[in-house]
Amino acid sequence: MVTVAFVEVIRLIAAIWVPLTRGNSGLSGIPKPNLLGITLVSKSSQYYLAVGLTVIALFVLWRLERSRLGLTWRSIGLADNLAQSLGVNIAANKLLAFAVGCFFAGVAGAFYAHFIRFLFPPEFGFLMATNILVYNFVGGRGHFVGPIVGATFLSLLSEPFRGSAYETIFFSIAMLLTILFLPGGLITLPGKLAELKWWRATAAPTPSPAA
Repeated sequence: MVTVAFVEVIRLIAAIWVPLTRGNSGLSGIPKPNLLGITLVSKSSQYYLAVGLTVIALFVLWRLERSRLGLTWRSIGLADNLAQSLGVNIAANKLLAFAVGCFFAGVAGAFYAHFIRFLFPPEFGFLMATNILVYNFVGGRGHFVGPIVGATFLSLLSEPFRGSAYETIFFSIAMLLTILFLPGGLITLPGKLAELKWWRATAAPTPSPAA
């Protein structure tokens, strides 16, 4: 929630700081993406650029998660007091994790700006920040593919409601159902189904041997 509040503070600063961001009027006329001096005019070329950036970002994050630094971050998330007692600098590692997250968010935001070619501060408000949190919870926090599963699942299912009030209702219902029935997120659904199948198999009555 602190992150969501911080996002709202930044949005308000962008909306008020008229000389740089033109306030709520937004920034227009942003040039199209440019790669190595080549302007990507077609939608297909911009799509492949987005895919390439996504693959590179996911690979770097995957390597980070499995590195010594990633294990340190995981230990802080599980029990920060215990990690601190073992000599882990909690403040420095949290700041580094925040900086890494901001870097990749900045890469995505830069591509989005050149793709849309118009930035409107109210678009990046409380609703977008909460939707990102919902992606994480529904997909499965603590798992590398959890946010990817959550974002893909919710984006596809909410497409008919995009831009309407029903989209927020849909996200709220998805969040409530996840908390009630899948606290670990959609990533834990295969394990739950396998566990249920095993329980039914063991609970089924065994036929008595023929006399």
